Amino acid sequence: MHLPANAGLKILVMQSDILMNDIYWLKAIPKNFARPNVSVDVWEKPQVMAQVHLTHQNERFPSVTLWRLFAPYIYQNYDKLLYLDNDVLICDNVLPLFDMLPENKIMGVVNDFQSFINVGFPEKSVWSEVDNFAQYFNSGVLLIDPKRYTDAYSETTMVEAVNSASYTFLDQTLLNRLITDRVAYLPLQYNYQKDDEWLAGFAKQRNPQQAAKISVARKHVVIRHFVFTRPFSLPWEHGYIQDEFERDFWQTFYKVKMQ
Repeated sequence: MHLPANAGLKILVMQSDILMNDIYWLKAIPKNFARPNVSVDVWEKPQVMAQVHLTHQNERFPSVTLWRLFAPYIYQNYDKLLYLDNDVLICDNVLPLFDMLPENKIMGVVNDFQSFINVGFPEKSVWSEVDNFAQYFNSGVLLIDPKRYTDAYSETTMVEAVNSASYTFLDQTLLNRLITDRVAYLPLQYNYQKDDEWLAGFAKQRNPQQAAKISVARKHVVIRHFVFTRPFSLPWEHGYIQDEFERDFWQTFYKVKMQ
């Protein structure tokens, strides 16, 4: 809906146990919204996941969260991949994002807001998995150069890294540990992760200087990522409309569902 009418984009949907009718429905969305140069394809569980032996997983972070680590090996012939979690809302044209990755970087990322607000506090004082509050990034939006990614880390190396790691945020912390020195930090509005209650309350009290930077990004959000903040904080967990992002979430849901 935010793309220019003639813009080209290939959308790849990661799926598991999906209805065939839903696959047909997904593929029909671009045509129904008059975007003839946009296509939707569906891909299933990467075969390499059979080699992954998780030390732990839970309802919030099932093994599907690790699929993003292996997408570059499947699509290594692409110039750029933009990985998006399924709890995001696109609020503006994302095409300019593809030009924001420098040639010498593997991945474009956005700071994790919960870590970002702790910049200036002693490292590991709040979150033991985070080595550097200013550098820790969120894995829900990743702009990837597949060739540089696969050249730097073989698929075997990535499998071994996953099998030997034990983190609460497994895919996210693993990526942070592997490639922090080869990432480009994108503007905060490209993975805007928290709601206004968190920003006006906890964030501004915790770190006014960092909160001010988030407030600037709040004025032009391109990708709103509905990250868990507190119980019942996500738009599908409550009935009222908290802000314009939740309103747009439900309006978009309705438009797509009722097309």
